[in-house]
Amino acid sequence: MSNNVDDLQELARNLLRPARHPQRPPADVWERFDSVPTRYGPVATWSAGSGPAVLLVHGWEGNHADMEAFVTPIVRASRRAVAFDLPAHGESAGEFASLWDLATALEDVAAWCDGADAIVAHSAGCAAASIALGRGLEARKVAFVAPPLRYEHFIRFAAQRQGLDGDRLVAAFDTLGYEIDRLDIRTNAASIDVPLLIVHSTDDRICAAENATKIGDAWKNSTVEFVEGLGHTRILRDPAVVERIATYIVA
Repeated sequence: MSNNVDDLQELARNLLRPARHPQRPPADVWERFDSVPTRYGPVATWSAGSGPAVLLVHGWEGNHADMEAFVTPIVRASRRAVAFDLPAHGESAGEFASLWDLATALEDVAAWCDGADAIVAHSAGCAAASIALGRGLEARKVAFVAPPLRYEHFIRFAAQRQGLDGDRLVAAFDTLGYEIDRLDIRTNAASIDVPLLIVHSTDDRICAAENATKIGDAWKNSTVEFVEGLGHTRILRDPAVVERIATYIVA
């Protein structure tokens, strides 16, 4: 692909098109709801248990099943676990989705639940949650697993793989109205006063572990914990990590 403006804008749009991967059959713990209407479009939603809602937010190109390990301890603590496929992911509507779209869907699912008591998010879901919280979404506690730092890092990585000018690709996103400078969890943290726990594996090759420290330094009330050998996704299924996060958010 060339470095001309039209080609760069086309690449920018394509980077907002997540691949849909085959989904595992839903676990028996879930009750499936009809798609929840959002300003972005209908999103497929699952729920388990009763009580205050804990929203489970998966990452880019994932789906609700990625967060299944959290359901049992959340329900056991008399909370309602609510997971959904983000826009353009899993069984939800859409072909393209920016982080702004993901945040909007999160806000609308929270409203459908009559508010979020807590949020557990993974990877890009952490960025979406930070946007929503920065825009006023209320929650009592939040937990981030393997969060990214800046969306710009992903854009520059994509440009490098394509042999393109990173500065020009970032500019192409801005011309499309995506405000790349604001897609930084630290920027959103300045207006958020919600306790945060971050858990990150030191061997994460997708989102560097140093992200956790930088986000923790910017967040007013945060705890950062590191684990080893769990990568970017295995961490979501580790019993010790799941129990630590569940215990934190329901306390």
